[in-house]
Amino acid sequence: MNHLYRVVPKEDWVEAQRCGHVPRCQADKRRGRVHLNELKDVELVANRWFSVEEEPVVLEIDVSGVAEYLKWEERAEEPLATWPNLYVEGVAVENVVRAFALDAGQDDEGAVSFRIGKALSE
Repeated sequence: MNHLYRVVPKEDWVEAQRCGHVPRCQADKRRGRVHLNELKDVELVANRWFSVEEEPVVLEIDVSGVAEYLKWEERAEEPLATWPNLYVEGVAVENVVRAFALDAGQDDEGAVSFRIGKALSE
């Protein structure tokens, strides 16, 4: 698996394009790593930890060049699973293959629900 995913607020992606790397979020700073996701988990992560105001986007990341810093680790809290973590200061923009919108809609109960949308233009 050469591609993993990172959900970030749109503001972080805009800043990353200026400075050359995607910054760590506060939780990742505390843990000393960058949390990544498999494609199947992107919407779960967006819906659990992001708000509409943050305008989250999902970044498709080629991890083949940084595989030595990638560890698959068990989560100690919900949702329990093995998740990919990248032990670097930030993801280099050159490793971002594509960025996708996360479209906000409503689920069956009327709550906000994010779905992966169209690729964002460069």
